[in-house]
Amino acid sequence: AWMATELVQCASLEERHSVGGPVPPRMAVAAMLDVLDGLAAIHGAGALHTRLCPRSVLVTPEGRCKLTDIGQRGIRRADDIGSYAPPEGSVSVAADLYAAGCTLYALLTDRDPADLH
Repeated sequence: AWMATELVQCASLEERHSVGGPVPPRMAVAAMLDVLDGLAAIHGAGALHTRLCPRSVLVTPEGRCKLTDIGQRGIRRADDIGSYAPPEGSVSVAADLYAAGCTLYALLTDRDPADLH
């Protein structure tokens, strides 16, 4: 099976917000709504992202967020997402949602989600 994705040439969420400091809450929530819409589409197709973190979210010039680096079912390397993975190391829809929560935490606090473990 394969999945077609859109060609998006822009910076990642990590690159866009690497200037430091927390992202304003409205911007962070808007980004996460796009991320959750993308996850819903991926999960609806029977797939998992498995590598969700700020560097796997691309931000278009219009400010919309698009998911990239979509993983394969049951495959994730720990070095791919580090502290964005759930502590138990599961690979599931719940793990993707945990990574989304960690991404929101990182945006709002400008801190690594390792602080949560």
